[in-house]
Amino acid sequence: MTQPTRNRHVQKVVVLGGGFLGSQIAHRLWQSGRDVTVLTRSEPRGLSASLLGSCRLVVGDIQDGPLLRRTMSSAGHVIYALSALHPYASNLNPTADVSTSLLPLLSVLKEVGEGVTFTFLSSGGTVYGDADQTPTPEDAPTEPRSSYGIVKLAGEKYTMFYQRLRQLQPRILRISNVYGPGQPSYRGQGVIGALLASAESGKMLKVFGDGSVVRDYIYVEDMADAVARLLDAPADAHVINVGTGVGISISQVLELVRTVTGRSMAVEYMSGRATDVQRSVLDTRRIRDLIPFAPRPLQKGILDTWMARTQQQQPLDAGPLSVVPTPLLLSPD
Repeated sequence: MTQPTRNRHVQKVVVLGGGFLGSQIAHRLWQSGRDVTVLTRSEPRGLSASLLGSCRLVVGDIQDGPLLRRTMSSAGHVIYALSALHPYASNLNPTADVSTSLLPLLSVLKEVGEGVTFTFLSSGGTVYGDADQTPTPEDAPTEPRSSYGIVKLAGEKYTMFYQRLRQLQPRILRISNVYGPGQPSYRGQGVIGALLASAESGKMLKVFGDGSVVRDYIYVEDMADAVARLLDAPADAHVINVGTGVGISISQVLELVRTVTGRSMAVEYMSGRATDVQRSVLDTRRIRDLIPFAPRPLQKGILDTWMARTQQQQPLDAGPLSVVPTPLLLSPD
């Protein structure tokens, strides 16, 4: 493979987290000519391992201070894409979510050098809550309804706190619901991955709510491309939505999956929950002003995901299928 030309603006980028989001971001950064190091808690597997094959890989505990300092030494940019509890699990155990999500972030922020630019992957699907305005712009009130959204918003606040404390150069990306190849199918989130797994296996799919919940879905490679391009964008925009600006209901997603796969899925609709946001669509005018940004239409993204899944014969995880229609974004791992 031909080595990409190294980018003269950001010579070294450290990506913290090598899972579903982190591996795609690291791979896109490498393609764009960056010198990429990835710190991850466990050895990558499957598609993530393939994507990280050209990057420098460090396996270890992100809260290991000496290891973290060595890894981030001389980095020009640090991207925090570490995994967290998925939204439903976060609501069941907020203490564990703080422990696994917020405390590692604080460990990182204490070690990032002055003048280093720092990108925190937040959740556009949860921090706004039930927004009065959709598509929702970055300056809208933040009123998260779930523990997951509260922890993400706290991460944003701490990131901005370290801007003042350590002259950190922050960028907070509020990402919509990411989907695409390599997404786990049985974590209680990720409606598109779960639907494709159901189409493949024939297993019953349980959906919280009546299918009317609306979300903004972005293909994982389009998200990763946006993160890479934003490294060269003006640094004065500290909070940026990363989505498509198009809302679609779970029922509509179900029909698109049926059309793309040519298969039917057995779906059981269950009662919705008090923490579910009914409609979440992101205003993307700011990101479109900063970089070339044209994420693929949802039907094309579902087709690309299905083709990747069937061609690579992605193994199915064990367990029942269950979709949580609130904050279907990222856990970054």
